[in-house]
Parts: sequence; structure tokens; C-alpha cells
Amino acid sequence: MAGRSAKPFQPAAGYVLPHVGGASGAGLGTSNAFTTSSQPAVAEDLNGVTEAAKIGQKLQKKLRQVQQLQERQGQGGLDAEQQQKLAGEQGIIDELCSMGLQP
Repeated sequence: MAGRSAKPFQPAAGYVLPHVGGASGAGLGTSNAFTTSSQPAVAEDLNGVTEAAKIGQKLQKKLRQVQQLQERQGQGGLDAEQQQKLAGEQGIIDELCSMGLQP
């Protein structure tokens, strides 16, 4: 490497570096290079799933677990944590209904 001179980085032809940072261009401001005013108010992950949909899926999973515990309750005793989950069934149903989802 003794005979090679270091060249500054040159982006490929047609590549435009994204703007990062505030008015000073320091890159340490609170602005986000990927945030625009046209983005929807509902947060979505990379797969396009909304936060509300994720919460709904989690609640439906909890409800399925409660239903499985109800089936097991007839076969034998449940520990305190499992009984607590059973007691929270109506709260899960109420929360699903408030989100407009069917339990």
C-alpha cells in the first residue's frame, strides 16, 4: 500500500446522500431524516402492522389462554397465577371491545 494515495469517498453516480440534521446540518438535532409531514398518525412497523393491531393480537392471545385455562379448570386445580388470569377475562374482553375487535 506504499504507492497508493488515499482518495476521498465518492458516492456512486446518481446517489444522493440523505439530509440529516437541522438547519446547521450538524446531524445532532431532533429532526429525523425519515420523518415527513405526510406520514400517517398511526405508527406502523416495517411489515405495515399498526400498533393497535399488535395490541389486539396480544389481547386475543391472552383470551385464548384464558379459555384454555377454563378447560383445564374442570380437570383439576389451578395455581394462584392461573386463577388470576381467569379473573381478568372480562377486562380483556372489555379492552378488545373498546378497540372495536371481537373477543
